[in-house]
Amino acid sequence: PSTAARLTGEHVELRHRLGLLTRPLAQERGQDAIEVAEWMALLGQLGLLPEGPGNEEAAIKAVHRFLLRTPARLVGVWLPDAVGDRRPQNLPGTWRQYPNWRLPIADARGRPVSFEELAASPRLHALMSEVRGPARRGGR
Repeated sequence: PSTAARLTGEHVELRHRLGLLTRPLAQERGQDAIEVAEWMALLGQLGLLPEGPGNEEAAIKAVHRFLLRTPARLVGVWLPDAVGDRRPQNLPGTWRQYPNWRLPIADARGRPVSFEELAASPRLHALMSEVRGPARRGGR
């Protein structure tokens, strides 16, 4: 799922609607919420979430800040993260149930985003500023 879907639990809801869960919905939701809370706590402890919790766009930036601290030589930006798209592009275990790799990039409301809108997106530019930041300061 996109980071936004992971943070909001929407990936669990989708898997539930498609009958793909292997545990009861409440159990899946609970486990997912625990994992997200642990990540948010860690990002806060590391000083990577100065905006504080509860802001989806800030949390997505914090995840990328974390990735930039790892020894990875390449860090990419998943386009759905740049516009708040909450739909996974691929849902393992599906073929006919879900349009894998055929979804147009959409905003958080599910409205398709054109290439021109994507290129002009303030959210994309803010995220790219985070990702490019360390390179401009002589970091990794």
